[in-house]
Formats: sequence, structure tokens, C-alpha cells
Amino acid sequence: MELTQSLSLLLSEGESYTGGPIAYDGVSKCLVCASGAIVNFVSVPDGKVIYSIEGNGSAVTALAASHGNVAIAYSNSLVKIYSPSLSQFEGEQEYVSMSSWKTSLVSDVCFDPTGTMLALSSSDSLVRVYNAKGGYQTHHFKGHVGVVHRVWFLPVHDRYVLFSVGQDLTIKVWDLITSTLTATLKGHYAPPTSLQILDKWTLVSSGADKVLIVWDLRKNVRVKTIPIYEEINCLLSVVASDFSLPGEAASTTSKTILLSGGKEGKVKVWDPLSLLSSATPTSTSSKKGNQIEESKGSGTGSGSSECLLYAPESHEASFSVGSEIDHLLFLSTSSDPFLLTVDSEQSLLLSPLSLRTDAAAVSKRKLLVGWLDEVLDLAFLDTDVGVGSHLAVATNSPLLRLFNTTSRTWITPLSLGEEFLHSDTILSLAIARDHSLISTTSKDGTIRFWRILPPSGEDMEPSLFCVAVAKGHVAASSNVSFSNRHSNFAVSVSADLTLKVWNTAPLSKIISPSPLLSLSAVATVKAHAKDVNCVSVSPHDLLVATGSQDKTIRLWNVTEHTQSHTRSLTYTLTPSLTLKGHRRGVWSVAFS
Repeated sequence: MELTQSLSLLLSEGESYTGGPIAYDGVSKCLVCASGAIVNFVSVPDGKVIYSIEGNGSAVTALAASHGNVAIAYSNSLVKIYSPSLSQFEGEQEYVSMSSWKTSLVSDVCFDPTGTMLALSSSDSLVRVYNAKGGYQTHHFKGHVGVVHRVWFLPVHDRYVLFSVGQDLTIKVWDLITSTLTATLKGHYAPPTSLQILDKWTLVSSGADKVLIVWDLRKNVRVKTIPIYEEINCLLSVVASDFSLPGEAASTTSKTILLSGGKEGKVKVWDPLSLLSSATPTSTSSKKGNQIEESKGSGTGSGSSECLLYAPESHEASFSVGSEIDHLLFLSTSSDPFLLTVDSEQSLLLSPLSLRTDAAAVSKRKLLVGWLDEVLDLAFLDTDVGVGSHLAVATNSPLLRLFNTTSRTWITPLSLGEEFLHSDTILSLAIARDHSLISTTSKDGTIRFWRILPPSGEDMEPSLFCVAVAKGHVAASSNVSFSNRHSNFAVSVSADLTLKVWNTAPLSKIISPSPLLSLSAVATVKAHAKDVNCVSVSPHDLLVATGSQDKTIRLWNVTEHTQSHTRSLTYTLTPSLTLKGHRRGVWSVAFS
């Protein structure tokens, strides 16, 4: 057998979005994503970067896209507007900078619905409006105290107005026809984060104070305050057809829905009619998960349940992957309208605007990963699709991800709840002999075991879910390894100096998401004098090797016992040999 002397790159998965501002350009049908000092155009839905604007080396602080134009604000206070052409995406042209100017540090930019005007919020307490094509300033508004955080052009009946929110906790309404301040709305006790118009005169605002406030813009007064007990980062009001709640028949009638996303990592659906009603009903019901909950209200300070249509409690009918939601965007693609959910882990989930969970609806969901950060461990995984069809990836994140090497799509664990996920960074992973289980270690001190289920329909991906958690280490769990002859046990090591054995035989019987199993160690020994970094099981399962910061490698005999009265397996560990000679800590061990 000849060994190849060179390797060619088959595919690579780089960064397209590292967090911060993101927008959707309806002309090019691309996501416009910030990646440090670079702005990437990412095609939907395949997630490929088809063009990049290199910028001037300064970080991107804000961006907006409308009618093919892209406005980008940089940390050096420079603002540029680019006008791309469709032929440019084929590599025939480059972006043309229509205009640029210097101003104070810009926190947000926003185009008006026609794409001709551009509003800027900045750190100098000012709101500026520019003609996007000419690049000259048309309006200059003073009134905020402190930094102005966000600006929006929102449709308010026959008015041409601009909304802004700032560090002074106020919402200001500016009339662009008369160039005057028409209203200052006060009611939030923390900075407002998002605004949406529900009808011609009704504004809904969210904030870090965990409330929704409904405003009547005819009188510029607060109608009601709704405590929601969650910091909301974004609101989105859309008119969607084919929208139905779980358990309801799909309807083709278009309806207006209000969506919110925040700290809990769940996209919640709100009833616009309840929000618009100034009188709180005395008794009403709301759907939460798969249950109907009765609630009683008393006055404008009542709970949120009378306005909440749906709050997902599991992976079913969820528009997110479980991390804190930063952005919600409506994407009008050439086929179906999609909702884009962007979370704090730079996961971008494309979902049809439906909460149905049938195979046709679920198969249309697509996960894009904007940035992997530091990759700590990876391993190929065989599935029913083929040998090495997926790649398990552990990054600087609590989230385990699978990458389909054929379709170049990503899979994350089903959102069954926080107890099914790591709470801190995953440090390593291992694949069972029969490729039915994945094990991960984490800084949270636990070892989690994951099952892969084959796809339930055509054009669908396998499902990944946590089946068991092993607790017992009192410091970060460093490494894990499965037995090789049979998938009966796994061994783990930790910064707490110990080596533990876990009985994994019962996990092979689990074939569907079920209550999380809790494993206890069947054997524990103090393995080294310093942090234990790595562990490996021999091919015949009779030896375990560990490597440590104490510069030694130790070999351990593994003996299996079957208890006569319970038929359960137990194990004992006895020291066999200590290998010395390394001058630094040992980070990896493996048997030939």
C-alpha cells in the first residue's frame, strides 16, 4: 500500500457571522452578516459566502440593507453605502461605494421603506437622517440624553416618522415632514430593546426590564404594561399564511402574529388582538406548550398569559436551538417565507412561518452556523446515511454540533430543556464502537451521552438528543473514552485527579427522547497527583491509560463483575504500571 504524499482540500467551513449586526437583502436574496471588520453576503438557504466587503480594518458596529443598497458603520466612525448589482455576485463587478462620511460612533443604521433615506443613531445623543443616494444630511435631531441605541422607520398611518430609543430609557418619535419631536414615551425602567407596530396607531415596545408596553400613538399614551418575566432582545410582526399552532389544522388564511425572542432562547407567539385590547379580560385561556392554562387578570398590570398564544417547552414547534436569541428576521425568499432566528451562539435557524411539526414542515428547517470559534475536538460519525456521513464538533461552546459532510448542513441537539444540555464549554467528545452513542465532557464537570436517531422522513436529518448525564466529578471533566469490544462502559478523567467508570449498557436500549437518565460511577480511583488530561481504553477492554499534568502515564487493569442478584455490571480499577519520562504534562494517549 502506497501512502499519499499530499492532501487536497475537500471542503472547509469558515466563519461567515461572528455576532452583532445582521440584515437581509431582498434583491440579492442574501443575508448581510458582520464578521469583525468584514461584511459577508451569505446565500439563503445553502449558507455559502458568495461575496465579502473587506472594509477598512475597523470593526462593523451597525449595518442595514434595502433595495440592494447596504449601509455599513465602522468603529472608526466612518459610514459607507454600497450599491451592489446582481451580476456582481457572479464575480463580474465589485461593490461600488455610493457615498461615505464621518460622524460620531454609530450604534445603529436603518433604511426607510423606500430605501432612499438612512437614519443613524450615535453616541453623541443625536439622531441623523441622510439621503442614501446623495450622501447629504437631511435631518438632525436633538433630544436624547446619553447614547442613542436604536432607530426604526415604522409605518404609522399617514405619518412619515422615525423612532429612536436611548440610554435615557425613552422612546422618541420624530416627524420627518416637519422635522420636529412629536412625542417622548416614558415607561420602561431599563433600556428599550425593540419596537413594532401592530396596526396603524399601536406601538409595542420591549425592554431589558422584562415587560411589554403597548402605546396608543394617536394620544401618545401608554395603554397597558405586560410583565413577561424575560429580557426581550427582539420583536417581529409579520403577516403569515399557513400558520397554525400545534394541534390545530393548518389554515391558509393570512393572519398577523407578533413574535418575541430573548434570554430564554424561545420564540414566543403573542396574540395581537389581546395586546390591542385596552381592557384586560377577567378570565381567559392561553396555550403554553401542549397545555391550556387558565389565567385571571386584574387591570393593566396583569400577567402575560392572556396575550401569549404559544411558548414552546420542547423542540417541537420551536423556532430556535435553545441559546439566547439576538435577532428575528423575516425572509421573503423565492419559494416560501422564512423566519430567521439568530442566537448568541451564532446559530442561524431558517424555519417556515408555521408551528406545524409534520415531516413536510420540519424538513424545510435549516441550520447555519455563522462562527465555530475555537474547535476543541471532532470525530467522524457513521449513520444510516453512510460511513463518515457526519462530523461531531465540539467548539468553545456548551452546544454539541453535527455537520453533514454531504449536504453541508448542521444539526444541534433537540431543545428538550436546559437539563438536557451542558451549562459550560464542551472540552472533548468520544464515539462509541457501534457509533450509536456520543459522549461529551465539559467544564461543568458532567459527562453527557447522546443518541443519534435516523431521519424520520425523506430529506430530513438525523435527530440528536441527550439520553443520560453522569455526575460525580467535582471539577472540569477533561476526557472520556468508550470500551471497544462492547459498548458496556465508558471511562472519564477530570481536573479533580480522579478516574471514573460508568456503566453505559442500558443506554443502547433508548430509541426515542425520554426522561433524562442519571448515571453514577461504578468505580472511582485517584489517578494522578495533578490534573488528569486524557484517557484511553485498550482494544481488548482490559487496560485503561491515563495522562496527567504530573508528566506521567499510568496503566490500569479493568475487571468486570456481574452482580448475581441484579445482573448489573460493576467494575474495579487496579494500578498496573506508571510510565515516566515526559518533561511536560501529557495531553493525549492512545493504544495501537
